[in-house]
Amino acid sequence: MISVRLLSESKPGEVMRVLFTSGAMLLLSRVTFLELASRLARSKFDRYRTNGQMNSYLDWLADLAERVKPSIRITDCPTLMTTVSSNYW
Repeated sequence: MISVRLLSESKPGEVMRVLFTSGAMLLLSRVTFLELASRLARSKFDRYRTNGQMNSYLDWLADLAERVKPSIRITDCPTLMTTVSSNYW
């Protein structure tokens, strides 16, 4: 999903276009959304987007995605620590 924002003509970008034109649904949990937001906020992506563009992309995803609450929790992964504040979820 990061590649979709940074390189819209990439293969991931093509997959997202097909996904949305086909009527398929994007499912996102709050944790997944916040992880994406925190990764996009990293300074290494500054040359690819402005803060306004990043916020517009996150707004777009928040509007498009179906919010889900996972029924199981995978504990093999480190706990997500984020400083991103979200008004989306």
